[in-house]
Amino acid sequence: MASFVKDLFVLLKEETRILIGRHEISAGLFRLKQPGITTTQTTEIVIEGAPSSGNSFALVAFEAAQKKKVRIAHHQHLPFQVTRAARYHIPCIVIIRPPLDAVVSRVARYGFYQPQTRQAELWAGYALRHWNMFHEQILDCRPKFLVCEFRELISDYPAVIERTNSKFNARFDVPTAELCAQSLSALAEGLRPDKERDVRKNKFKEWMRQEQIFAQRLERAQKLYEVVRASA
Repeated sequence: MASFVKDLFVLLKEETRILIGRHEISAGLFRLKQPGITTTQTTEIVIEGAPSSGNSFALVAFEAAQKKKVRIAHHQHLPFQVTRAARYHIPCIVIIRPPLDAVVSRVARYGFYQPQTRQAELWAGYALRHWNMFHEQILDCRPKFLVCEFRELISDYPAVIERTNSKFNARFDVPTAELCAQSLSALAEGLRPDKERDVRKNKFKEWMRQEQIFAQRLERAQKLYEVVRASA
């Protein structure tokens, strides 16, 4: 019971964060708390995406490749990062991962691999709402950011940065394949192949597909995914 109450408290805190963060006016509040990672007029590039989409790898590999310090906005997982980049004409990479993959990976990070529990239901619902909110709020900015699909991020990140330079007439240093491999290796296990983990995740995905409480949001998420990735 104590564990459930603790999880509920953390969940309410997270829900409040995305409720506030969906409004661009809240960017000032987030900048006060985390000035180095929030989009401002002096930001040189924005690298953003919904949680568990490969954001950390994208950031680490990009930073490691640069010969000089670059001011990067990242890891807020909130749409104002992207909408402000569009407003200020700042190069912006939006990483997109299939919604169910991203949601299940995120839930797994909280330790809920076991479906059909109240905690799993709450966290999966929250993660799915967050995924939808992020992508819904950036739709109008599609021409002004570069879409990076998760599979391309992992398999050919240098090409992503080359496309970024081309789209925004920028001169960022492009990471080598070797540097990308080193960055991936340095990160958590979540991005590396793991058969046992994949089996657990697939069971969780199947449970979510069959549960009616997720059906409408999953359908919406898939439509959003197709619309955003079509911008690539």
